[in-house]
Amino acid sequence: MPESENTVGKSWLTEGVILFLIPVLAYFFAFQYECGYCHTFGLPSYFIKPDLTEILIFATVTMGYAILCFWVLNAWLDLGTKQDPQLAMVFLGAMLAAAMGNSEALHQESFLVPSSNTNAIVIRCYGDKFICVTIDPSTKRPTKTFFLLPMTSEQNVQFSLQRIGPLNLELFYQAR
Repeated sequence: MPESENTVGKSWLTEGVILFLIPVLAYFFAFQYECGYCHTFGLPSYFIKPDLTEILIFATVTMGYAILCFWVLNAWLDLGTKQDPQLAMVFLGAMLAAAMGNSEALHQESFLVPSSNTNAIVIRCYGDKFICVTIDPSTKRPTKTFFLLPMTSEQNVQFSLQRIGPLNLELFYQAR
């Protein structure tokens, strides 16, 4: 049998490609989750820097949900075996990760509040910086005013965990 006939039926998804794609997709899913969370507050994407723990957690969870949703959709739509499910699982995983991040932001009740500014909350901590947003205490809405607090040993920043939420993010989220 000629060599060209032997390679026609082979998939492009080899073990090497899978091993390469696992960390790439893990970072992508964690980034999508963080985008869903941070965009709810209006924080631009260039501030987002997922760490290794977030990458491992959200990649595992979203990939599991994506596989489950694909099986349900496959049975419901009867896609059969002619379709390549890999791209559909990545797309579903990305959508689920962003939706999970958005949902967490909309339902979060407890926030860290810096003692230096009691009308602000910590949204995320990336690297050695706390990303904070000021909120209007009467409406519980973010004001689109962000600031960074450094996490250094020279500057002792104190925080208190307060039950402030859920914040009024739905109106803020729609107005973007």
